[in-house]
Amino acid sequence: MVRRTKEDAARTRTAILDAAETLFFDQGVGRTSLNEIGARAGVTRGAVYWHFKSKGELISALFERIRLPQEDMVERAVAERHPDPLSIIEAATRGAIELIGTDPQRRRVFAILFHRCEAVDDIGAALCRQDAAKQRMRCALADGFALAETAGRLSPTWTAAVAARTLNATVTGLISEWLKDLEGHDLVAEATPVLDQLFAAFRGSAAAAPSEAHAPSTATGDVAGHGRHRSALVLPTA
Repeated sequence: MVRRTKEDAARTRTAILDAAETLFFDQGVGRTSLNEIGARAGVTRGAVYWHFKSKGELISALFERIRLPQEDMVERAVAERHPDPLSIIEAATRGAIELIGTDPQRRRVFAILFHRCEAVDDIGAALCRQDAAKQRMRCALADGFALAETAGRLSPTWTAAVAARTLNATVTGLISEWLKDLEGHDLVAEATPVLDQLFAAFRGSAAAAPSEAHAPSTATGDVAGHGRHRSALVLPTA
């Protein structure tokens, strides 16, 4: 009986999140009420509040459902002192781009975070958590590029700090612009030549050398209205 109750609660929670994801994507966070979410999910307002006290909690839960597995790759490479951290950064970036570009759920959630997450009072805490996640990833990227610099893998024309900021700005911009107009655009196809040139520049070569970063396997695993630009992504970047 207890197990059935837990399973029912889990199904209700999933239905609420699915409803919130659809409504936030279609009409924006600020224009969606918790009552609408409950009605869409087929549950009472009390059921919504039992699982989520605010839109901020819903947004945080939506983001956790689509967290990119690549976010841990760079931190792990730094911790293990990988001999070629630049290859790990490249693989993680390409993998994240592929996941966002090909998975409809991630596409919806990132569209919400980037372009449909208006300034609403009860989402402040969620945005703070996303900002903390972004800062953690920025630090991981900076550490990864610093390790590449020490290992002689980063071109001397770059500093680790500038390389990290450039990658973050480039990929965040690619994703943001793609999410504004999804029709007729292929994120992976558009991002690939940009990343080819950028990582070639990081390495100091005239053209991007073939690497495992291009393999589709890097994107597999745990498997996107309008307001402030928000995301916890820093790798492509939540």
